[in-house]
This record gives sequence, structure tokens and C-alpha cells, in this order.
Amino acid sequence: MEGGPSAVPMLLALTAAQFGVHAIGWTMAARLFRRPGGPEGHFALFWIAAALAMGVYLLPLAPAHPVRALADTAVLLACVVLHRGVLLFFGRTPPDRAYLVAGAVAVGAVLVGLTLLAGQYRLRAIGASLLVAAGVAAVAVPVWRDGGKRWPGQGAALATPLLLLLVVLLVHAVVLALAEDPRRHALGADSGAADVFVLALLFGGGVLNLVQIRLVLGRLLERLLAQSRLDELTGVANRRGMLAALNRAFTRAERAQQPFALLMVDLDHFKTINDRYGHAAGDAALVRVARLLVDGVRLGDTVARWGGEEFCVLLPRCDPEGALHLAERLRASVAEGSVADGEPAVTVSIGIALVDTVHETLAQALARADRALYKAKHEGRDRVVMATTQPAPLGAQ
Repeated sequence: MEGGPSAVPMLLALTAAQFGVHAIGWTMAARLFRRPGGPEGHFALFWIAAALAMGVYLLPLAPAHPVRALADTAVLLACVVLHRGVLLFFGRTPPDRAYLVAGAVAVGAVLVGLTLLAGQYRLRAIGASLLVAAGVAAVAVPVWRDGGKRWPGQGAALATPLLLLLVVLLVHAVVLALAEDPRRHALGADSGAADVFVLALLFGGGVLNLVQIRLVLGRLLERLLAQSRLDELTGVANRRGMLAALNRAFTRAERAQQPFALLMVDLDHFKTINDRYGHAAGDAALVRVARLLVDGVRLGDTVARWGGEEFCVLLPRCDPEGALHLAERLRASVAEGSVADGEPAVTVSIGIALVDTVHETLAQALARADRALYKAKHEGRDRVVMATTQPAPLGAQ
């Protein structure tokens, strides 16, 4: 913007204010989640450091002033903090020793710039831009890689703001290398190129904050969805979660034209347990049976509390003999399960249905398993009954 007042001071002030707002928001988020040492706390520290650095760049100091070098160091350390927060978010173990090395390198680079390269502003500025670019690239890698694994197809989109910042920093380094007077392209300088650089930081910072919000909200929604599909008392899936699993299993079996099995498991004389021992004992019996069922099924099977004292067990890729053998083992484990003093002994009745995806719907298969369960209870309880292999005609009630 030659010939007129530069917009850089205003843009720097806006950028510092924006980063400060982000810092306040993430500090509140860290307090809300009660995890100051978690990802939210790291995001807050990142924005605090970035806001302070922008505030320093806003001061009327010469580009080569030592205080500005401290601001460069703050940005480098902020990248380290952001990288650690991202790794924590994705459940990875942060390489703290590597962070100490990176911090030492950042501080060492600044000291070299202030001493050996005191009169070489161009080299100092290029080095600072490249070091910050390296930090941004290091953060982009786990965001792209782990974000793509957690949310398939979204890794590149999540990393895009970081990649844009990386490009801006690299372009800035090239401009500094080619410029006749690199001081005119420093943050806070009175030039159009500095205006563009600050605008890019302003925009990139806003988008980066949105990505961080997307990460945290995405995880929160995942947890809420998981909790909505879990039974609060027993910790196994609830009816909603099991219906989702059954529909997925039905679709897979339909494509492969392979039947799968499901078990309906009901605690015997549960009302008597509640009436004689109290509802606390009934709840304890449900928890105990749920634990025994989970311990007794195969990897990949699903156990759910279907409702009341009834459980449902999904057995993918299971033939009639395998389903019968596993059901008998579950029945025996419940009957022989250890019982604490004062708690009632519990047995279960089990109905088995082998689902034929060609000739019946999922609802009809569940009805057959229910009829087998009621037959087991009618025949004396504490037993397993296999439903008839002939499904009811489609459309039958």
C-alpha cells in the first residue's frame, strides 16, 4: 500500500485480539472438561503464546530488535505445545524428550541469531520462518494421518489450514530471501507485502481454530452417541445399540448369503429376586449376568441388555452347532457363577435363532428367538432351546 498509511497495525491488532479470544475460549473449555493438562489445555496455551507474540509484533520496534526474537521463540514453542496437544487428542504418547530437544533448538537458534548473526537480519528472519514452518508441518502430519483414521476421508480437510499456513510461511521465507530490503517484509513493516502476510495469518488462525473445535466436538459427539447406545447399569449395549448391530449383521449376512445366530437370554425368577432380596440385589444380578455373558462370548460377538431382565447376544458367522455349544456354555457359567454372601443364585433360559436372511426379516428372526426362549422357560427354565429352522412366512405376524 505505497503512498498511504499501512493497514498492518490494525491487522496485527485484530490478529492479536482474535488469538486472544481463541485463548479465552480454550481456557474455558479446559476448565469445563476439567482437563487443564489435556488437549484443550494445550490448545489454550498455544493461542496464549500466539496472542502474546502478535502483541509483541504490534509494538513499534525495529525488525531486528531482540524482543521480537523472543516473540519468534514463543511462536516456535507454541507449535511444540500444539503438536503435543494433537497427539494427546488422538491418544498417542507425546515424545517429551524430542520436545525438549526442539525447545532447546528453538532457543539456541534465537541466541545464535542475536549474537553470531546480529547483523544478518535476512538470515535470522528466513531461519525463523523456516523453523515455524517445520513446526506447523509437524502438527499437520498427525492431524492428517490420525484424523483420517478416526474420520475416514476427512484427514486432508482437517489438515488444510495447517498446510495453508505452511505455504504462507514458505512463501514468506522466499520473499525475504529475494527482497532487496527484507525489513520491509517483516511483521509490522509499512508495506503491502506485510499486509498480505498478516491477513493470511488472520485468516489461517481463524480456520485453524475451527478445525480444533471440529476435533473436540467430533469426539464429544462420538462419546454422546456411544453413551446413548450403552446400558447405564450393566455397561453393555442397550436395545438401540443392539438393533444397530443386528441391522449391520443382517446386511453383511445378506450380501454373503450366510446365516448368523442370535440368542435371547432371560434371568429366571427375576421378579422373585427383586421381591425377596430387593431391587439392589436384582441390579447386582443383572450386572453379574452381563459380565458373565461378555466374558463367555467370542471376539466380535455383541452382548446387549434388551430390556428389563432380558439380554440379547449377536453371534456373527455362527452355525447351529456353534451357537448351541456357546449358549450351553453361557447358561452353565451363569448357573455356576460365584455369588457374594447375601446375593441370590441366578440361572438363565436361552432361546436361539439362526437368522436366514433369504427367507425372513430381522423382526421375524427375533420373534423366533423369543418363542424359543419362552419354550425354554415353559419347559422348566435353566435350559437352552433352539428355534425351529423353518422361518415363518414373510408377512406373517
